[in-house]
Amino acid sequence: MAFDLSPYGWTGCSIREDLRGLRSSLPTWRNLKLLRLTAASLHLPLSPFTDASGARFMPAYKKGVVYNDRGTYSTLYKGGRAVYDCKPAATAGYADLVLKSPLTEVAIKKMNLHISAAEDAATPTTRGDTYSEEINAILYEAVIHLLVCRTLSRAGHPSFVPAFHELVAEGDAPLDSPTRVKSLWSIMEFLKGQTLEEVCRRRLKPAIGAGAGAPVTTAVATTRKANEEFIVDMVTQVAYILHVLQSKLQFHHRDLKLNNVFCRSAASTQVLLLPTGDTWACKSDLVLLDFGFSCIACGLENPPSPRATLLGAGSWFTPDDDCCKEGRDLAQFLYSLHCHFPLQDHVGPELLAFFKAAMTANTATGPVDLMAGVTPDGAPSLPVAKPAYHKGIYCFLKRTDVEVPLCAPMAFLMALGDAD
Repeated sequence: MAFDLSPYGWTGCSIREDLRGLRSSLPTWRNLKLLRLTAASLHLPLSPFTDASGARFMPAYKKGVVYNDRGTYSTLYKGGRAVYDCKPAATAGYADLVLKSPLTEVAIKKMNLHISAAEDAATPTTRGDTYSEEINAILYEAVIHLLVCRTLSRAGHPSFVPAFHELVAEGDAPLDSPTRVKSLWSIMEFLKGQTLEEVCRRRLKPAIGAGAGAPVTTAVATTRKANEEFIVDMVTQVAYILHVLQSKLQFHHRDLKLNNVFCRSAASTQVLLLPTGDTWACKSDLVLLDFGFSCIACGLENPPSPRATLLGAGSWFTPDDDCCKEGRDLAQFLYSLHCHFPLQDHVGPELLAFFKAAMTANTATGPVDLMAGVTPDGAPSLPVAKPAYHKGIYCFLKRTDVEVPLCAPMAFLMALGDAD
């Protein structure tokens, strides 16, 4: 059975449910829909889309206002999306469109291609290859986002990831070369709330006692309790999301930090059935963001290379880098939390001991305490009061000899349950 990608902007593309042959099934620049700006300031594709039933439709976008400008890489707009039905006799024009759903609020992430002046002045073949590679990097991120959406939805948790609508192109017609593409637009659900780092800054308060052996004051105990309730809820949800995605999709985020998790402003009503058999009533409503470093591994059906990358986004990680490292994502998330909000200043000794054990990495030369930090080149650091978050944690966790066994989602959830 195949998963048709045409409704998402990639004409003529489909992938097998078991992901076999995925690399040869991925969309390229040839499958993109080009946009045209109409007199009504709506951006519509030059030709219709086809939904899962075979019916043709036209999405239309209004760019809106800039919500987050990330410079040369991307710009996020708070925009609108409408959907039109195409009458049976409709052609590539817009005269026979019938409004199906009016403009609803969406996020439009406009991503520019990183092409240097030297690359743009290269031979036609080299120039085309460069444009194609840039487009593919964005396309692969979008495909991973879509597969994550599909996996979480089937598990009963669609809200754990922003809904994905389409990926379309801005450029010059006819689309007979990748060099005609100027930018790509990812159309997604617009989220209302804050990043988890912003929420933590508001919710977490220092709770430092008078010192070893001194009695804990009521104020410190109360603050610790509030911090611990929030942190345990946060890490339980993140570990659960990772468990679902690793076990059902062989997905690994590889850039999981506080700023890549979002907290919706609305209260959560989700109750999770944890793999331990326990249930967890979520107190906050978390959303996984940004799949620009993500990967899907080949899986255990490929004994010679079970950790190899089947599909990877971005260029910092190469296809030769390990994809399937079960403890990496949660270890990086906890490291990010600890760097911004030192755990010893916010939780009590029992929970601190649990996190210290969970953040112990095994290496070829012995255990490494990640709570002590790492250097910018990825080497273990001497203990500091507040480690810095930088590329060092990426370099350290990328090493083939590094494992963080208690941050594997299943092991983490079981140990956390025992610690409660």
